[in-house]
Amino acid sequence: MTEIVMNYIVIEKNRNDEALEDKVLSYLKRAGFEYKQGEFIVGNNKIICNIKHRKGDDRCYVELQSSMRVNQGIEILQKLDNQFYKTDCCKYAEVIRAYDGVSAILSEKLFKKYAVFERRIWE
Repeated sequence: MTEIVMNYIVIEKNRNDEALEDKVLSYLKRAGFEYKQGEFIVGNNKIICNIKHRKGDDRCYVELQSSMRVNQGIEILQKLDNQFYKTDCCKYAEVIRAYDGVSAILSEKLFKKYAVFERRIWE
């Protein structure tokens, strides 16, 4: 199984009493997956959610990590990714996708097919 990772930087636009870490988790929980102790539970699989935030800082770093089969992991991570960009999160925070492991996996698979195709053209 291949590990798929998505990394984000979330910068708070308007500060209030709610901790940024709690806000980020509430946005991700809207994807509808069960959440327990830093992990989203999807059937018998888990997506590890690691949020790093310094007290008083207006930004946090979010890492979503899946060790599911690639096709399952991609689907779940894309759904979680959409939560950042399709919910009201963008009203209150700027979300920057720092690393897109889903695209990396897909392009890696696609490149292999293109490489084979290109070599056959020159034969």
